[in-house]
Amino acid sequence: MMRGKRMAISGLVLLSVIWGGGVAWAQRPAEVLRLRERLGLTPEQVARIQELIRTHRNDVFPLQQELRAKTHELRNALEAPNPDATTVGQLLLERRALRQQLREKNQKLRADIEAVLTPEQRQKLSEWRQTRPPLRGPRGGLLGARANRLPGPPR
Repeated sequence: MMRGKRMAISGLVLLSVIWGGGVAWAQRPAEVLRLRERLGLTPEQVARIQELIRTHRNDVFPLQQELRAKTHELRNALEAPNPDATTVGQLLLERRALRQQLREKNQKLRADIEAVLTPEQRQKLSEWRQTRPPLRGPRGGLLGARANRLPGPPR
């Protein structure tokens, strides 16, 4: 009976990981270079976008750390001899709220970056998004799980 509960709870955790949010589309230097080439960004636009990304990384880093801590707590709660459903449920809800905050911050970054672009560049970006291959990997993040892990503190 306990094994069945543990498997059901583990399934819920797995679903939450699969459907979890990812990192914004332009956080990597290579993405900014691709944007510069594809959209014809000016040096001023590149500098502004890089500053927006730097600010974003500093803003989301504490949330990412908290999400990692909650995930660790959840894993420990699930591995307990008798997992407490209330504790597990609460941790799942807290993780969901953190992921939602990260998604909102990623959407804000995207909007802020698009605000730097000219109407023609926004049109090119829209067309590019429709034709490029998807960037999401098997765990729901940009290029998979690795992109959700930033090495060290924000840059």
